[in-house]
Amino acid sequence: MKYTHFLTRLSIGVVFLLVAACQSRNEETQSDVSAAYDTIEALVDTVSQPSGDGIEIVECPRGTPERIVKASIEPQPTFELDKSKNVASETLQFQNGDKLVVTNGGCEYFVVTFRFETNRFKADTADMMYWLDKSAVLVSEVSDAIDAPLDFNDGVAMIKKVNGPEVKYEPGQEIVYSDGEIRQFATLDRVQKLSDSRYAVEVTFALGPI
Repeated sequence: MKYTHFLTRLSIGVVFLLVAACQSRNEETQSDVSAAYDTIEALVDTVSQPSGDGIEIVECPRGTPERIVKASIEPQPTFELDKSKNVASETLQFQNGDKLVVTNGGCEYFVVTFRFETNRFKADTADMMYWLDKSAVLVSEVSDAIDAPLDFNDGVAMIKKVNGPEVKYEPGQEIVYSDGEIRQFATLDRVQKLSDSRYAVEVTFALGPI
């Protein structure tokens, strides 16, 4: 009888260990996916704290995001500010049908993310080397229209250097182009197929910690 009780308790213990291991593995997998695709969310710190019925904004070294698209170069974009996340976005629509959403935010980092929606390029969304090259092309075409303390030209040049048959690039992988006291780096965050001929490409440039 004692031996039977021992086996029962042992079986229950094994079951609990297996359940705990599965939960841990699921959490790790979810974390990996988030890190790969949510670069701006990872760098834009949470700056809101509950204060009664309202929201209190914590002071950030970089301040509140403002417009960074130069109105003198590009048509006046729409502007939206999410104070709870300290993130601003501007939307531009081009004559060739392309659309660009420029998001900037951050607290200890100055983060700028470009989301291009375009019909100009077409490839498998898993072909990251192809889209890495195209992201450099797209950013280079609009960088002069952006007023931000980031060296987009150096970032584009470094992105173009990531090539070769043996090179593999994972979404969200940092491409450092200034490795001083305050780092600057770029990441290709996401490539999304919107239709048979239209794709969304998201690329981030960041400076920090400030």
